[in-house]
Amino acid sequence: MNIKLLVLERIRYFAMKFLGLNVSPGYWITFGVLWSVSNLELIFTASVIEYLTQTLAHTITCHGVLLDIAGEGVIITGDSSVGKSEAVIELVICGHRLVTDDTVEICRVVGQLLGKAPDLTRNDIELRGICIIDVHQLMGMRAVNKEA
Repeated sequence: MNIKLLVLERIRYFAMKFLGLNVSPGYWITFGVLWSVSNLELIFTASVIEYLTQTLAHTITCHGVLLDIAGEGVIITGDSSVGKSEAVIELVICGHRLVTDDTVEICRVVGQLLGKAPDLTRNDIELRGICIIDVHQLMGMRAVNKEA
């Protein structure tokens, strides 16, 4: 027996035995919604396509600071040591979200640009001559965002 059918059969058995629901083979119920095998395949396929589109998109890297301001990504660029990070700290204190400092990865996904942080510098910001701050730990999860 195919693994997918075995799993669906177990879910159907659970629904019938413990929830008292009569579910025909090939269908199962979650949160009051009747799902068929074909619906699950469509949702799974769409999720895989979205993941692969983002993962395999052509990416460029630029120097700057990326913020999420009211749901829009804003990149602040400029020469080294001009105070970009200090300005960003003030914006984060005002309620905007830091995405990345110094290195921004930009890719085009389905007609829109998406900026994100490299794994190494995610949530960190350097205040020149002072220290490197983990904004997530210092200001909480509302002060950072994964991408913009």
